[in-house]
Amino acid sequence: MKEYRETKRDKGKAAAYQRSYYVANKERLNANNRAYYHKNKTRLNKNNSARRRAGIIKTDRVRKREWTQRRRRMPDYRARERLYCRRDYVKLKRNLSRRI
Repeated sequence: MKEYRETKRDKGKAAAYQRSYYVANKERLNANNRAYYHKNKTRLNKNNSARRRAGIIKTDRVRKREWTQRRRRMPDYRARERLYCRRDYVKLKRNLSRRI
């Protein structure tokens, strides 16, 4: 029981010291935090909107869009689409509408 009491007292001391340290150095710590955040802003923001807009980071949606654009530019794209629209090819292409 004695060890528990001592540990508890030590924790209380540590917490009090932490509080007093924070109050004493509040301005300096806030400035440091601000500088750190500013420096690592793109790393800390998970969505990285600025880098996304600049095209440095590509989301899955952008990748899919680019893939589709490239695919549509292929010379036989339309012919292949028409081929897959035939009733006997529906099994091959599941994502066409069910009415075909």
